[in-house]
Amino acid sequence: MTRTRFATTASPHVALLLTQSWGRRVPAGLLLVPMWAACGLLLPITVGFPVQSAVKAVTGSGVADGAEGFLDGWVFGVVYTGFILQGLSLAGLFVPYARERWSRVWRGRVADLPAAGPVIRVTAAAAAVLGSFPAVVRLLWALGSTVGLPADRTAHHTADFHILEGLSTLYVAAAVTGVLVLAFRPRRAGATAVKFPLALGWLGSGVVGCWGGWLLIAVLMSGVEGAEGPTVLMVLTYAVGMITGLLLAAGTVSFLRERAA
Repeated sequence: MTRTRFATTASPHVALLLTQSWGRRVPAGLLLVPMWAACGLLLPITVGFPVQSAVKAVTGSGVADGAEGFLDGWVFGVVYTGFILQGLSLAGLFVPYARERWSRVWRGRVADLPAAGPVIRVTAAAAAVLGSFPAVVRLLWALGSTVGLPADRTAHHTADFHILEGLSTLYVAAAVTGVLVLAFRPRRAGATAVKFPLALGWLGSGVVGCWGGWLLIAVLMSGVEGAEGPTVLMVLTYAVGMITGLLLAAGTVSFLRERAA
């Protein structure tokens, strides 16, 4: 639950900006940065928890696995349902706000966009190269590989673990795809509305960057607290994931600046 503390504490302030007329005059960065982080932290819960619950309903195991001695399963249900409602509420407020204030930046199709600047091209290419590393590693973990995982984790593999690792791979792929489309504007994507790759870049970079940072802190802290320390591969996977997310965010911001100008 600590992983969503930033999103939880920032949400009331963000909601206030989104519902007041003076919120339209607030500098964009003061709103977009916490909103980006909130989206990045809450989206995996909004998507992952229902999937985990569905798997548990079918197989009889899942969400509460590994929680014994920590929290009862119903506590996870209440808390994570609250996070989902929080995420949906923020989205319901932010979408009309963004449409009113910035809709011009995502109008039209990809084919109508002028040539992209060098910043977004370089950051998109770098993110694609770096992002392939955590994507491949986490896909292997999702498929059952134990490479780079400490013994205490391999001994308690659950359906939850495989689901979350598989979804993490999809988040990286979606984010990289969105930013690459914005950067290089391929012909095959010419008929696509700009808002779709922009949404992938915005949401995906938040998920990859924020969760990569959180998981990096978590594994480093676990070694300090006396548990079996993280492997080098785990640290590299989460660190590179965080860097990839930040690069994707930089590319998305570069695109928004170009469009705003």
